[in-house]
Amino acid sequence: MRFAVPALALLLGACFDDTRTIEVDVDEVRLPMGAGAEIGVWVDGHELGRLDAFSWVVDRPELVSIAFTSDHAHVRVIGRAEGHTMLHLGYRTTVIDVPATILAPAVVGLSVEPSIVAAPVGTMVPVRALATYTTGDTRDVSATAVWVIDDPSIATVDQAGVRGMAAGSTTLHAIVDGTQQTTTVTIAP
Repeated sequence: MRFAVPALALLLGACFDDTRTIEVDVDEVRLPMGAGAEIGVWVDGHELGRLDAFSWVVDRPELVSIAFTSDHAHVRVIGRAEGHTMLHLGYRTTVIDVPATILAPAVVGLSVEPSIVAAPVGTMVPVRALATYTTGDTRDVSATAVWVIDDPSIATVDQAGVRGMAAGSTTLHAIVDGTQQTTTVTIAP
């Protein structure tokens, strides 16, 4: 029984050992709502393969969800709602704070309907731009899209659609938040 106190002291000493350098591989998390990112943890200059000994706490859990990846090698952060919060990584007596900002959903895909515009000269063909966001939502963004036609002598474009001006082919571009989609425009005589 005389070894119980030194063993307990040794065990408690290990619990309060602050000699390790713990770092994460990001200074800040900035994500659009619905998107995710992975955070790695480094101890004494070596990336850890498993984070089982670490814990995470979020000040505002309604803004982000946090879970270990399936292999427990990284922490996965997913933006749930717009706003600012703080993530806290805990290991023994060390806590690392990581600020997190969740932004508005971002466009991850864009489509133009119809996928091919074909019409005779003088005809107006309505077109739509549909954006898919990081949240998985798809919205009609036709009114806010920037519409560009490569050759306005063949067709013109405005919010109402594409109008055939002369026989030939050109390309129609829809641009939303830096994401672009093109479609072919063919005007028959």
